[in-house]
Amino acid sequence: MTWQLTQASKQSENQHSLQRLIRAIALSTNQFALILVRCNYEQLRTSMLEHLRFLTKDINLREIFIQPSTTALHTTIISELFLDNPTVATDSLPSAVMISGLESVIDLEDLLTNINQARDIYAASLPFPLVLWLQDEVATSLSRLAPDFKSWAATTIKFEMAAYDLITLVQQETEFIFAKVLEAGAEKFLSNADLDLALHTQHRREIESARNDLQRLYNITLEAELEASLEFVLGRDEYTDDQIGDALIHYQKSLAFWKEAGGVG
Repeated sequence: MTWQLTQASKQSENQHSLQRLIRAIALSTNQFALILVRCNYEQLRTSMLEHLRFLTKDINLREIFIQPSTTALHTTIISELFLDNPTVATDSLPSAVMISGLESVIDLEDLLTNINQARDIYAASLPFPLVLWLQDEVATSLSRLAPDFKSWAATTIKFEMAAYDLITLVQQETEFIFAKVLEAGAEKFLSNADLDLALHTQHRREIESARNDLQRLYNITLEAELEASLEFVLGRDEYTDDQIGDALIHYQKSLAFWKEAGGVG
């Protein structure tokens, strides 16, 4: 199957998922419902949200991007939407609220544990669907730490990238980081913060997800040169986090892939 066909097929699947999401929101008008959406990539999420906004212009769809310091989801929703204002709570309720950014929360385990413990307050105080956009890692944590809360949700809606786009993502992210490293010079090791790579955790999560999705969805293994670049980037991250042993493992894998690609004698 050609790249063009796989891209068209995945685009069609994502449009179907978008329609499922719109129907799920419509079926839960004026009542609490939990809708879970799996999407590992910021670029794809941005694109799907743009489509969603266009298709739901006639409803009051609100979006909240959770900050890393967030400790209580329910309190954040109430504050962001001014639901503690009686006028808002009776006359200006949203048709649905979408939550993004959970992957960036510093103390995610505590946040999810608190969500599970306070699950009943959501149904009692939020008379609208709550849509959580989750990356795989966060979805796994939600299942483990907030199973009672998660039980309110129906089948998770998924958005996925085509194989060509996943390979492009890995190439772009690794090339960007390599360019930063080369620009800084080789005199000494510079941290990701020094190289202005403050979002390295998000980058790392996405390129690892891309490699996993290529294998899981398409049975595609990255070429040796690209694997070498990816392992080098992962090694830098581990070294920056003082995980020296793990960093060495990634660097050794990177070297092995370079040899396989013919880049090292």
